[in-house]
Amino acid sequence: MNRSITVDILKGIAMLLIVLHHGFLYGFFELKPALPYTEYYVPVGIFDSILGPAVDVFVLITGYFLINSDAGRKGLSKAFSKGINLWIEVFFYSAGIAIIMLLLHRTTISEAWKFLFPLKKDVYWFMSCYIPLLLLSPFLSKLALSLNNKQYLILLFTILIFTTIIQLPCINGGFSLYWFIALFFIGGYVRLYLTASTKTSLFVLIASCMLLSAIQISKMMIRQSYMYVGYFGLYSGILSITIAVCTLIIFANNSIQRTHITGFFASFAPLTLGIYAIHEHPLLRPFWPDVIDYIYIDSLPFIVNWLIIGIIVFLVCAGIDFIRKYIFRLLHIDKIGYWISNFGTNLASKYIMREKPIRN
Repeated sequence: MNRSITVDILKGIAMLLIVLHHGFLYGFFELKPALPYTEYYVPVGIFDSILGPAVDVFVLITGYFLINSDAGRKGLSKAFSKGINLWIEVFFYSAGIAIIMLLLHRTTISEAWKFLFPLKKDVYWFMSCYIPLLLLSPFLSKLALSLNNKQYLILLFTILIFTTIIQLPCINGGFSLYWFIALFFIGGYVRLYLTASTKTSLFVLIASCMLLSAIQISKMMIRQSYMYVGYFGLYSGILSITIAVCTLIIFANNSIQRTHITGFFASFAPLTLGIYAIHEHPLLRPFWPDVIDYIYIDSLPFIVNWLIIGIIVFLVCAGIDFIRKYIFRLLHIDKIGYWISNFGTNLASKYIMREKPIRN
């Protein structure tokens, strides 16, 4: 399957926005400045509406690229390999950063031990949902490809009723595997069937951002404190998913030539999950207020400082993950997932399905 360079670039942009969002919120929550609403509610509302849906965009891209996944033995082996390798990467960063912070006396042994079990202890909520999604992707793809356009639309409508309209408790505002599965199907539909125009999508995108910002600002002014928009603005919110889908459509509908510049921006796509695992480590979150002054949150210097620091964090984490990937290739650690998944698939084929093993 030919990958779209524009969607690869969007994947990097989505992760940059996630970094910026975390950098903004963690410092803001840490300080909780007691300022009049006119000084910080407006930028908070705008930033949330623009940056919040980036997580949805990232998962939509996964569905967009993996909707044609093969559900045969080779396809299953490939999916399991990706999931296992990502788990190894997550463990590497979770435990590695914890050990470094322990040596620097920035944490205790009783606190650090949980980072040896990053998924079970929910160190990264995103990874706890994303890795199972990768493992399920061939089966989800097989279901989606068995449907025609009309049936697929009915499936999406049914899913969205429970996730964005009713918002069942198990959806947890989008912090759940259920929501990631919904995003997978939506991203897949964009790839297979959706033909919305770029102009229409851009108009809906801008209108949704403005509406979400207005709702966020109004809600904070009434409560005199920061709070999520909730029904509309959390990951499973109607406006958030609308913004995310329109963003994906705009990038998917526009192709660009691969040049040195576009290739450079697209090269961040394979590093995005490493960037996430590094900057989102719970032991590193307290450092945001040390490098960004959140007191002057309504000023231009704050915005410039926040953007620069966020971009630097993004680039530094990308550089670290680039080195990590090189070391893993050198030590053949990146093949562990393939060896385990291939062995398991062949074993299951031989003793459970009574089929011949895969020959490569």
